[in-house]
Amino acid sequence: MLERLKSLHLTAMTGVVAVAAASLVGLTTTASASPPDKPGSNDDSSSSAPAKPGKRAGTDGVCQTGELCLYYLQNKVGAILDLYVSDGDFSNDLLKGGGSGNGANSNNNTRSYISLDSYYWRVYDGVNNTGTQILCIAPGDRGNFNSALWDRASSASYSSTAC
Repeated sequence: MLERLKSLHLTAMTGVVAVAAASLVGLTTTASASPPDKPGSNDDSSSSAPAKPGKRAGTDGVCQTGELCLYYLQNKVGAILDLYVSDGDFSNDLLKGGGSGNGANSNNNTRSYISLDSYYWRVYDGVNNTGTQILCIAPGDRGNFNSALWDRASSASYSSTAC
């Protein structure tokens, strides 16, 4: 009788351990399968853009970590268009933050940039990321548009794919 109780106890313990292990595997699989929170759409048709975590206010005229900032004038001077997610049409945006160009339409109206993002940004001269790709900006890059490209930016998308 004692042997039978030991056998039943061992069988029960093995079952509990198996159920617990299966539950942990299920939790791990579920957690890794769910995508991170993405604050807005990404117009990058290549699907190489990962979801950007967290929520961010719309363009507010303040260049912050995680954003691509396009400036009205060369050398990062004047009002800015600060992008956290891809934007397929700059004509719906105004330059903000004060200085030259404040309140002007962002479409075809920028000459310099800085990336405070960890993603790559591609800037196009057509809406919805069409036309010519005029810049590919790596994380941490800053500079002026080539003078031939001044006032031509119309859309931009971020991507994890290097330039």
